[in-house]
Amino acid sequence: MMCGYGIERSARGALAPLLAQALALTDASGRTSLLFTADVLSFDRGSVERVRHLLQRRHRLPPASVLFVASHTHWGPATNLSINFSIGGPNPWYVGRLENMLLELAERALRDRRPAEVRYGATKSQLGVNRRLPDKQGRILFAPNPKGFYDTHTPVLDIHLAAPRKTGDPNRIVVVGHACHPTTSGPMAKWCPDYPGALRDTLERKLGPDSRVLFVQGCAGDVKPSHVNPRTKQIVFCNRPACARAAGRKLAQAALLLLGSG
Repeated sequence: MMCGYGIERSARGALAPLLAQALALTDASGRTSLLFTADVLSFDRGSVERVRHLLQRRHRLPPASVLFVASHTHWGPATNLSINFSIGGPNPWYVGRLENMLLELAERALRDRRPAEVRYGATKSQLGVNRRLPDKQGRILFAPNPKGFYDTHTPVLDIHLAAPRKTGDPNRIVVVGHACHPTTSGPMAKWCPDYPGALRDTLERKLGPDSRVLFVQGCAGDVKPSHVNPRTKQIVFCNRPACARAAGRKLAQAALLLLGSG
């Protein structure tokens, strides 16, 4: 079952692959942090606790140093045992598989650490508008609100690694953060990372085959991707895969401009 929208949906194929990724960073004093990202709606508390517990036991990583960030795609598998089943009944087998995959990724990330130069910067980008529109009767409608709040802050972490140890190892890792719901792909019943996937694909094509890109979802709250309907000239919410690709490319372009500025 898929997760999101408050209705039961079962996947009937895949539009694009869903990813899970891990990034390990150790500073000059020896403190290590681990970042997990995955194309799921959110991480279940039970999964977080299990993975943190095992990493603490195996690698002495404090639980607070292990961060989980879901892309929040609404075309991913149900993984939330503690959330109402109306948004997607979770498969315990898959939840266990995801936890084991994260642990395997952590082992690889910790094992493959190399010296690196880490740069940080931030830019601004906007993929849509607020989705809460007050009307004259004092009600709050689910509709585009261009005057509503939208956090355009887009942080970028640019990591240049020392020479690869083996063929296929990345020499550059870029982490891009943005706060906007990945809900652009419409009513299809297929696995899809939505615009975060298009962001990753676009940046990796531009930066080269030795690069890897991770997406960190911010506090997306009440903002959704949108566009102007060319016929009505009205702002409407995005609802087809082409919109997801366009939103991902727009966010990638903002990141590329920042990366190119040094």
